[in-house]
Amino acid sequence: MSNSRLHRLGSTRMIFLVILVVFILAWIGTAIFGYVVYGNVLKTAERTDNALRSLTWAALVYACEHEGRFPTSDVELFATQPLPDQITCIPEVAGAWPTTLDEVLEGGQLVEDLKFSSRKLKLYFASEGSLPPVFDANGMPTQLNTIETLKVWLGAFSEAHPIVSSP
Repeated sequence: MSNSRLHRLGSTRMIFLVILVVFILAWIGTAIFGYVVYGNVLKTAERTDNALRSLTWAALVYACEHEGRFPTSDVELFATQPLPDQITCIPEVAGAWPTTLDEVLEGGQLVEDLKFSSRKLKLYFASEGSLPPVFDANGMPTQLNTIETLKVWLGAFSEAHPIVSSP
């Protein structure tokens, strides 16, 4: 074998090894980046869930204190602070809606400042208070089935405490 052919074979191997190392480093970098992004999404989902659950608790507290009438604005909703640990409106069917703060949070943390924590969420209110408010995550990540669970709780409370609209 000639010297130039051996030199070419060696440089081909070197190029292959460089490409392989670059590929492996890119793969490792992408994996680390993906892990960091995934962790941040989980943290954001937890914060969003805590905010949604705290807002739902505030709506239940308000409705319980106002004979089934839900808040008609964010001002009324935020005025329920500080939030109590339990409400006196007990459902006929156990579990239809939570009656304690621990049941609502399910291991999460209560949001102390509802106004601040809801700034990225969408809040919709009925003008007469006969319907429960709608809390939307506004594209923010949430944990599995959180929004559906909160809608069920508010809907069950609303059905158990019907408000007759004045003409």
